[in-house]
Amino acid sequence: MDEKLLIVFLTASREYAFDVQPFHPFDYLIKPFEPEALERVLREARRVLGTAEPELTVRAERTEYRLPYNMIVAVLSRGHAIEIRTVSGQVLCAAATFAEVEKQLSADPRFLPCNRGILLNMEHVSSASCKAFYMIDGTEYPIRVRATRDMLARFSQFQISHIRGRMG
Repeated sequence: MDEKLLIVFLTASREYAFDVQPFHPFDYLIKPFEPEALERVLREARRVLGTAEPELTVRAERTEYRLPYNMIVAVLSRGHAIEIRTVSGQVLCAAATFAEVEKQLSADPRFLPCNRGILLNMEHVSSASCKAFYMIDGTEYPIRVRATRDMLARFSQFQISHIRGRMG
């Protein structure tokens, strides 16, 4: 479904290399492999994919995280911190202000401030109603009542441009 997805098979068995051809693998690494082999595959993958996905850098739990925008589902304001929900289901409580993160992410057309203290990545919205956005992971986020029409219009426009981008 994602034309940018590159599949790399990692296995201990050489005999199955031809069985994976229907999946159009990007590469096939045999275990044990040298770190240089993995570095080569990753370097080539970055070259093939072209421009790098922008990243949000935040500090959470004494660790610095670099989150690619496409992995962020939602950002929520939580007092003097923010909660970042990711595609993998991870929830990071980061020491940052919502205003700082919103300013950075809102420059990207994928992100929509649907309500006070809620910023959504529209790539992860499955549907919308007059009351809420429904995410692929099953969560829902309310739409600001006074901005319902504008929010739904922006989401519809995003969907149209996203479909056009896929069609070439």
